[in-house]
Parts: sequence; structure tokens; C-alpha cells
Amino acid sequence: HTHTHTLHTRALNIAMPWDVERVVGHDVVVVTINSNKVNCINAALLVDWSTALDAVEEHHPHCSVLFCAHATRYRTWSSGLDFSETLRDRDTYTRNVVLFEKLLLRTYTLPQPTYAVLNGNCLAGGCCIAMTCDFRVSFTGSSYKIGMNEALLGVPLPTLTCILSAAGLSHAAAQQAILSGSWYDVPEAHRLGLVTDVLDASETNLIPKAVQHASRITADHVPGYAVMKSILKEPVVQRVRLSSTGSVRAPLRAR
Repeated sequence: HTHTHTLHTRALNIAMPWDVERVVGHDVVVVTINSNKVNCINAALLVDWSTALDAVEEHHPHCSVLFCAHATRYRTWSSGLDFSETLRDRDTYTRNVVLFEKLLLRTYTLPQPTYAVLNGNCLAGGCCIAMTCDFRVSFTGSSYKIGMNEALLGVPLPTLTCILSAAGLSHAAAQQAILSGSWYDVPEAHRLGLVTDVLDASETNLIPKAVQHASRITADHVPGYAVMKSILKEPVVQRVRLSSTGSVRAPLRAR
């Protein structure tokens, strides 16, 4: 694999569009999201995401997991849902949203530390994915934006997506982030909680710096971490279970 950052990694010998690589000398695995140019969320990306989570759980169950974007000129972690596919018809919408929400919940409850390393713009449904990670990491001087603009598109977040996207924020911050439909720069996103950590790094060394940051939690720590994570997230998981029926509604579009 070709990377702009300098890391010694061991790649799994598995055919998948997302690279899943253990960082040599660290209890950290880097998952590189590279389904398409801007990681637009469509059926193919959902399959890639599921396959990557399978690989993480099977081969790296005691590692911290860093989700980053493939470094390209498009500078995008994820641009959100592929409306041209997802809103094609009700059946496609339902199928994609059901799988999307299943993977959001799976990522949210993954029993190991998870980090969204924001080396690109993180928008709309892409921001929803990042919000299911325990930590969202950016860097000083980043020009990237993060936010959920569905309120301005006339396409409401499905119930479970809304719950999970808001779970890591205060009530006031969740209302601001979701209902304003805004994209935020890193300082404002950090103030709201969309970004949890701003590292003293640059675009070229963000991923190695994030690996170092995540390495504070070693494989020996992960079982205890997983217990505490489960306890802290259980109220949200229970709310998701209670809200699961009727989550997927026909899409609405602004007129």
C-alpha cells in the first residue's frame, strides 16, 4: 500500500478496498477508508465498512482502531450519503439506511478504543460515522470542515442515526450541530465536541501522531476499557433498542 505518512505496518492478506493494517510496535490498527474518491456512502462502501470491521474483530481484537481517509487530492474523509443511489427509490433507501444504522451501532459498541482521524472533510453522513467513534482527532491549523447539514437538505437523519450522532455531545451541542445544518472549522467543532482531540501535528504527520496518541492504551488495557465503554454506552444502546422499530421512514425532500 502507498501512504503519505511514515508508518511500519503489516497488512492483512485479505482482498478488501479498505486497508486494515497493524502498526508495527504498537497495539494500534489503522483502517483506511477508500471505497471511492470522496468516500461517498453507498451500498459498496457499506459492504467495505462491514468487511473491515470483521477483519478488525477477528485479527486485532485488542488494538485501538484508527479510521482515516485515503490521502488524495479530494481531501475528504467522507462526503456523506450518495443521494443519487440512496434516494433512487424507497426500497434502496430502506436497504441502505438499515445497513448504515447497523454499522453505526456496531462501530459505536466495538469493544475497543476507536478514533476517527480527520485527515479530510467529514460531512453529513460521514460526520455521523465519525461520531460513533470514541474520539474524533484533528490537528492544529486544519482547514477541514466537519458537520451534519441534513437539516438544510430536507433529508432528516433517521432515528437511530440521530441518536448515535448526538450521543457524544451535550444536549445543547447536539441541537446546535444537528439542527443548524452547519459545517464547522476545527476550533468550533472542538468547542462543540464534534472533535475531541486537537493534536500538535500537521497534515503530513497527523496519522503517526494519532498512532502515538492512541498507543497510551495498550492491549493489556483494552479488556478493562471495553467494560467501562459498555457501561457508559449502555443507556444509549437501550434507547436505540427502544427506538429501533419504525426508524426507517420514506425520505423527505425540500420542495
